[in-house]
Amino acid sequence: METRKPALMVVAALAVLWLGCEPEADTPAPRARTVEVRLPTTPTPPTPPEDPVIKNTGNATVVTTPAPTVVDPPTSPKPVKPVVKLTPGVVVPDPVTPPVQPANTADDDKKRIIALLISDNPADNLEALNAALIRWLATKGDLPERIEQLVMESFLPMLPMEPLGKTFSIDRAAKRIVLARK
Repeated sequence: METRKPALMVVAALAVLWLGCEPEADTPAPRARTVEVRLPTTPTPPTPPEDPVIKNTGNATVVTTPAPTVVDPPTSPKPVKPVVKLTPGVVVPDPVTPPVQPANTADDDKKRIIALLISDNPADNLEALNAALIRWLATKGDLPERIEQLVMESFLPMLPMEPLGKTFSIDRAAKRIVLARK
């Protein structure tokens, strides 16, 4: 296992090179402007009902209850649009809206394939190899002569390391890549 660590580091470095880097987009300079926001006033809460008034008159007790107050149901405040006035000398940057990323991009697929190829698990390696073989068959129609052609024709960025005593080979009858003994 210790002998595989330097090789895995080389494989990871190759994977980073295969992904490449894109230059960052130029961002425009902020414009000078002033933003004035008018907020709606909040309605005052209704007053609680008054307590009943109890009066004791000689031979009877009189309880007077005030009439209930009718309260209109609260209305939701209307959205307020900001008022923008340009003022020289005042710089307010534009609000930044994060870009929306598609759910599954090509870079995500490349990263996933690289992760499968550099994995110590042969099943992960076979998954990446067979996915590339399926793409090869869809494009070319027939099986490659050697597995290395998947890399030469850019269907894979690299080949995974073979486990000790085993090799990856093409099973021509099943049209799959399998792990066989050397």
